[in-house]
Amino acid sequence: SIRIWLKNVIEDGDELEKQYRYGAGRLCGRLYVKDFGVQSCQQRLRDFILDNEYVDIDMNNAHFRCLSHVVSQWNKSHPDNLLVSNKKKKGFHTSVEWLKKLWNEINVIRETLWNAEQYSEFKNGRNTDNPKSSFLNKILCKVEARILQIAIRTEKCNDDCAIPMFDGILIRKTAKTSDIA
Repeated sequence: SIRIWLKNVIEDGDELEKQYRYGAGRLCGRLYVKDFGVQSCQQRLRDFILDNEYVDIDMNNAHFRCLSHVVSQWNKSHPDNLLVSNKKKKGFHTSVEWLKKLWNEINVIRETLWNAEQYSEFKNGRNTDNPKSSFLNKILCKVEARILQIAIRTEKCNDDCAIPMFDGILIRKTAKTSDIA
């Protein structure tokens, strides 16, 4: 519970080392705190606990930048500016022509990756409603996590107590974020 966790934080001098795990049934991807930690808290409570000493650094358009990276491994001429969601099960309905084209492109990408042997490990899953989008999400979470782990492992970031936060990290405001980015 939060009460026990806060008591432990106070007793251990304002910092607790926490362990993280991957999502249920996964061997890679986003990291989630084991038991309880800052990552588990609602934002307003987290901000109160951290007393405005940390800043949240997020990856902008994380999954679409990761998708662009994955696709660039297959096709060197692919653009770097993907910006819409891929979670619609029955297709994407819009009158905006470029969104239609982008949705169609995402479908081609998803099918290409689905048929690629190197990504077959991501096909297993519990999502029977939309397995191919779930599959693509797993790939993107793995790439995203790899990028965040590189940032977290930098000397500057480690010295300033980085906390994984899904598609970003919390880091002390005193850190020089330009050394991490």
